Amino acid sequence: MDHVDKLRGHLADDGLRPPEIRIDLLKLHQMAMDVVNRGQTSKAQEFFDLAYELESQVFDMLESLEYVYEKLNKLSDLYPDSLAFDDEDLEESDF
Repeated sequence: MDHVDKLRGHLADDGLRPPEIRIDLLKLHQMAMDVVNRGQTSKAQEFFDLAYELESQVFDMLESLEYVYEKLNKLSDLYPDSLAFDDEDLEESDF
C-alpha cells in the first residue's frame, strides 16, 4: 500500500483543485510554447528545471505502478483453470 499512497501523493486532488502535477504539466506546456516557439530564452532555465522535476516525479510514479502491477500479475497467475468458463457458460439470467 505504500506504493499506492505514493501515487496518491502525486495524483490526489486537493478538494476541488486538480492534482498539482496537472497544473505543472500545463505550466510546462506554456513554457515550451514560450521557449521553443517564441524563442524566449530567458525562461529556458525554469523550463528545463520544471521538465527535470516532472520527469523525476513521473519516474517515481512509474516505479510504484510497476511494483503494484507485478504483485497483481503474480496474483492473476494463481487463477486456477477450474474457475475458468466460456461465454457459453453464461446464461441470460446471469445478467
